[in-house]
Amino acid sequence: MRYQDGMTGRLFEAKIGNCTQRHVEGTYVSYHKALDLVRKNQGKKSEIIRQLEEKMSVLLGRRVVGFVAIGSTLDLMHSIDTFFEFAGHPGLATVTVDFTVNTHKTCGKADLVVGLEVFEHIDQTALSIARELRAKLMRAVH
Repeated sequence: MRYQDGMTGRLFEAKIGNCTQRHVEGTYVSYHKALDLVRKNQGKKSEIIRQLEEKMSVLLGRRVVGFVAIGSTLDLMHSIDTFFEFAGHPGLATVTVDFTVNTHKTCGKADLVVGLEVFEHIDQTALSIARELRAKLMRAVH
């Protein structure tokens, strides 16, 4: 399906990056196991993911890492394209993101739905993810 400037979902996701773990058809993998598989099978991160990591690390005063799940079991079974968490603390606070070109999509299984604006408004996207990450951290420690 094409939206706005002709960008398709697959082209948009290709700009975000990919995961080397591929979903095996016909098998169920739990959400937490799928997160672990993505952590262990990262491909090269795209520039946009690296920029988001850097901006959120500055905003939060702690190193944040992003993981691309596109094409993985986490993506295909749990509708999560990427997730972010604090470096060295997997699972303590995790924010999931669904990248979409569908301008009418406002919610999904992920914590946040982010559209094409990620490329033009990266500071705002980083701030939104950082706020959610901070809120999850506060809930985890209290």
